[in-house]
Amino acid sequence: MPDKMIEYAKSTEAIYPTLTGFSLYLGVSLRVLHNWKDTYPRFAQAIQEMDEIRAQKLAEGGISRAYDAGMVRFLLSAVHGYSEKTKTEAEVKQEITVTINGIE
Repeated sequence: MPDKMIEYAKSTEAIYPTLTGFSLYLGVSLRVLHNWKDTYPRFAQAIQEMDEIRAQKLAEGGISRAYDAGMVRFLLSAVHGYSEKTKTEAEVKQEITVTINGIE
């Protein structure tokens, strides 16, 4: 079954492969898939692989402009934990005067 999940995720039929879509594809409930994930380590690994495939499909769709850039950005950050990086540079100058026994 895990191999079938990966096959589904990589297929062109699944634009954005999800567990819900895979459950519909198999004809089982989402709860069944979650039970399998908790019971079978290989199935849990396949879910992780499907998540990685999904992120890759989003990135490729965004780069090729096949998908809306705003939606891609949202899904990559909200679902996949990606974030936009901003570079911040700061220069701090501070003058310090030290007085020892009345001598500066």
